[in-house]
Amino acid sequence: LVSVFKLLYATQPDIEARIGVGPEELGVATALQAFEDADLNHDGKISFAEFKRWYQLGGGATMDSISNQVSTEVTLDVVRELTGLPQWDVTEVIELFASAASSNGLLDQAAFNQCFRRLVEVTGDPDH
Repeated sequence: LVSVFKLLYATQPDIEARIGVGPEELGVATALQAFEDADLNHDGKISFAEFKRWYQLGGGATMDSISNQVSTEVTLDVVRELTGLPQWDVTEVIELFASAASSNGLLDQAAFNQCFRRLVEVTGDPDH
């Protein structure tokens, strides 16, 4: 997510001043909040059921929380656009995250972040 926010800031130079934080802080805060919201039992891992629920809900609590903490400039719509999530079918996202899960079907934070990096890398693909 840091890369996404760096790109946004590079293409819109005034946005960092409006948002009030740098791309690194915004990316890290967004990822941490997303993981916290998805990990319902707070065991430090995301089960398939937890991820599916979080994704189907659009990660709304996560993104709204970040929006409220950082600035009114960062809305859920902006974050969705930047991450490219609306371009992905739910099944594709679930398969990506399932492939990164442990044999117990859990994701740690590193695997979660890696999956999001993959989603962002291919966001420009017209098939996604």
